[in-house]
Amino acid sequence: MADGYSVVARSQRVDQQAVADWLEAHGVPAVADDGEPRAYWTDTTRVLCTARALTSPFEVTPYGYSHQDWDATAARIRETINRPNSR
Repeated sequence: MADGYSVVARSQRVDQQAVADWLEAHGVPAVADDGEPRAYWTDTTRVLCTARALTSPFEVTPYGYSHQDWDATAARIRETINRPNSR
């Protein structure tokens, strides 16, 4: 988010507020999905916790890109969406 990316935490948990609360307790600004119709999450100040699949240029999942560490993942995201490092 510090690099200007919006982040979605997609979980099949019934209680998305519990996911948001856990992230908040660990220092990550987060909000539970309110059900508002949307295709994208563009807020770069907090994580959206949702069960919905939103359109995204990059998704880190157990079935897609294999996350190893955040530096490598961030570099791969930048490479995938052709965005230089802003730091």
